[in-house]
Amino acid sequence: MDMLDILDDVSSAKDELATLTLDPARLIRCTIAIHDLEDTLHLISTAAWIPRSPRELHGAILATIQDIEYVESLIMQAAGPMVEGNQGDERVRFHVALITVAAMRYELEILFEAAARVAKQMPPTKNVN
Repeated sequence: MDMLDILDDVSSAKDELATLTLDPARLIRCTIAIHDLEDTLHLISTAAWIPRSPRELHGAILATIQDIEYVESLIMQAAGPMVEGNQGDERVRFHVALITVAAMRYELEILFEAAARVAKQMPPTKNVN
């Protein structure tokens, strides 16, 4: 999934949210989730966030993988109640969580590409016996 696909998904989540009639507290939770996701996507696409050293890249890759696993576990926990409850805002938040995982996977691709570029620039290591 590329950034345009992710942005399209965010747009459709916003459209879905606009069709719902929710009490203010539930609406605010969804609105904040979408806003936070949009902020994150903006940073991914515009900020100089990619680490440059191999050690920092390795740490960022591991942290991103852990974050993906964590959000996926939350999604799995929420899937049953979301289907059973069938609340519109729960569907939107579930959709936003799935988009968040897609964004993190996109971020992980960028980090792996950066790590490959850094590895090409490093001199080969010598085995000492």
